[in-house]
Amino acid sequence: MKKNLYLRTAIQALRTVGVTRTLGHVWGTLRDHTFDWKYGTDTAAWVSLADLNIDSQNSPRGVDYHPTRIKPFYKVFQTLNLPSQAGFVDFGCGKGRTLMMAADLGFSRVVGIEFSEALCEIARRNIQIYQERNALTANMSVINADAVDYEIEPTDQIFYFFHPFDESVLRKVMENISHSLDRYPRKIWIIYYEPVHHEVIGSIGNSLRLAKREIASGGCLFYVYEGNETLLLGGGLTP
Repeated sequence: MKKNLYLRTAIQALRTVGVTRTLGHVWGTLRDHTFDWKYGTDTAAWVSLADLNIDSQNSPRGVDYHPTRIKPFYKVFQTLNLPSQAGFVDFGCGKGRTLMMAADLGFSRVVGIEFSEALCEIARRNIQIYQERNALTANMSVINADAVDYEIEPTDQIFYFFHPFDESVLRKVMENISHSLDRYPRKIWIIYYEPVHHEVIGSIGNSLRLAKREIASGGCLFYVYEGNETLLLGGGLTP
């Protein structure tokens, strides 16, 4: 039964998007499924927040763990060609797959924020395995904290979100980023995968003069917001 379903799906894909794009999608899916097999990590299995013991008043506002797709992630960052010295922060890092890929891309400081202690433990274990197998020298850390409580560092410039929480939490995190820019003006990038609450970033982004662009890959949609350092001087929300 499943074989027939897969065959029908493949035939439909060939008819609608052609051989090249279909093969590209198949290759991307295989990379997702073989990542853990290749590195000995644990990132693929989805996790429901309802199955976790989370000590946070924002736990009802979070979203279940799903790993970032590998090929679309790399395409976005290869398109942007961001500076390696820029600090990378993943809000809602889950099991840490995105952190490992960011380190693989050469970012020297990579931070994951996760309010589930259980997921933090898995992410730290994954990172240790991945770093040892790939001889990566990036400064990588996973912080067990609510996203709204994370104090933005002056070196944090790349902020990654894979639809990790609802609009109220996202708004508070964006306000924290804005206040950090008031104190330490710098160029930033906000990368929002599956941008369910993009209007939140859009409204605050207007104050920060962030330019938006869309990047689609493998059926995944990313909104990328870029702020120019010269435009951010003196900008931001009123504290």
